[in-house]
Amino acid sequence: MTRLPMAAACSGAIAGLIAVVASLGGAVPLRGGWSAIALVLAVLLALDSLVAFLGPRRVFYSTAVLSAALAAFEAGGATEGAVALVAVVALCALAVALCLLAAKREGRMPEQSNPMNLPVFG
Repeated sequence: MTRLPMAAACSGAIAGLIAVVASLGGAVPLRGGWSAIALVLAVLLALDSLVAFLGPRRVFYSTAVLSAALAAFEAGGATEGAVALVAVVALCALAVALCLLAAKREGRMPEQSNPMNLPVFG
């Protein structure tokens, strides 16, 4: 795994874990049913980001969607500003950008495996 997909998966996993800990610890007070939805999204984001380490590049699209949804729910349902809220929203924005780049970027072929480097006899 190259650096960009690893950074994308790590940022999504960290954002999801911080959101889970912040929701369960009460660091980000949310209104009404928003807390349950945000908690479910955070758990799904953390699990999806862990799958992105081993899965195909298409998994990064779902990680980007879950990150954007979690950021929207956290920012929309918060009753007051908290450090954990700002960290989750910032990491989710970073995860969206990195995941979209990682999903579109194709790996480079190493020079040793390039078929044009085969020996020519004759």
